[in-house]
Amino acid sequence: MDEQNPKYDFCPKCGALTKDGVCQSCNYKGRLSLGKKRLQVGTMIALTGSVFLGLISVAFFVGGVAITEVKSKLGAQTIENQGRGFMPEFSSEKEALLLAGEDPFLAEGYVSMWGSDHTNHTRDSFVGEYYESLCDSIDYEVKYGVNREYYEYISEEGNVTFKIAYIQLEGEIPNLDQLNQEIKDTTCYYLDSYFESYQADEEYQGYIEYYIDSYIPYNDNGKMSIVLDESWSVDGDSGFTLYGINIDLEKGSILPNDAMITITETLANEFRAISDVQNGTGITGLDNITDQELVDLLSDTTTNIIFYTPMGLEIGYNYMVTDYYGWVTVTWKKELE
Repeated sequence: MDEQNPKYDFCPKCGALTKDGVCQSCNYKGRLSLGKKRLQVGTMIALTGSVFLGLISVAFFVGGVAITEVKSKLGAQTIENQGRGFMPEFSSEKEALLLAGEDPFLAEGYVSMWGSDHTNHTRDSFVGEYYESLCDSIDYEVKYGVNREYYEYISEEGNVTFKIAYIQLEGEIPNLDQLNQEIKDTTCYYLDSYFESYQADEEYQGYIEYYIDSYIPYNDNGKMSIVLDESWSVDGDSGFTLYGINIDLEKGSILPNDAMITITETLANEFRAISDVQNGTGITGLDNITDQELVDLLSDTTTNIIFYTPMGLEIGYNYMVTDYYGWVTVTWKKELE
C-alpha cells in the first residue's frame, strides 16, 4: 500500500468519513498510518498517550477511570496476554440494546484505511506473485450459504460506540449453531466484555469507540478464513489490529492458529527474507526485534495472524516495538512443517 494514497475511515467524533485522517465534516484530525508496504502497517505511539487493548502499559486517566482499569475490565489484550475467549451468549436485555442498523462498511463510497471496500474479487483476478491487500474473495458456488450481519451499540450519553459486522453461515455444516455462535462471540468479544463490565453496576465515563469489519479472503467447501479488521479509539488515542478466524467446514469448528503452523527459528528466518522481498525493508516491527522475539510473535496465538487467501497462506503478527505498533504479513507458499 502507498502511504500517499488517501486513506478513508470513520471519524471518531461525528461518524462522518475522514480523508487522510481529517474528518470531512467536523475537521477532527486523527492519526495516519506510517506503513508503506503491502499488508504492513506501523504507527508511532505518542509517549504521553495510552493505547486501548493494552498495546502499551501506561496508566492514563480518562474521565476519572484509568485506561489500565478499562483494559482489565474489558478482558483487554496486552502484549503478554492477548487471548480472546468465547463469551456467553448475549442476554435478552443486552440483545435489546443492540441495533441492527445499516452496515456502514457496505455503504457506497466506504474505503477502509487499507484501501479496501467489499467488492468481491474472483479467484482469477489475483494475478501477482503474492497477496497484496486485504479484500473479499468469496466463492458463492459452495454447498453452504454465507451471510453478513451487523450490530451497533451507542450508549445513552453517546460516549461509547461499537459498530460490528460479523459472518454467519447456513446449510449442511456440522455443529452449525455452535459454530455460528463462536464466530459471533469471537467477533463481538469486546462488546460483550463491555456489557459484562459496565452495564451491570456502573457506566463508563470516558470515551470508547470500536469498529470491527469482517472480510472473507478465501473459502471453499472444506475451509474458510474470516479476517477481523479492528480499529478503536479511546479519547483520541487510537489503534488497529487484524485477527484471523479459520474454520474447518468439514468438522464445523474453528481452527486454533497454533494447530495450523509450527514456527521454528528456521521458519522465522525465512519469514524475514520473504518479507524483505514482498514488503521491502525498514519495517520497525521486524527489523527491531530479535530472532527469538520473532519466533514468539509468529507462534503465539495471541499475536500471530494467519488466514487463507487465493495466493496461499498469509502469515504474520501484530506487534508493539519501542514507539511503534502495527502488523506485518507475508504470503507463505512453502510447505509448512
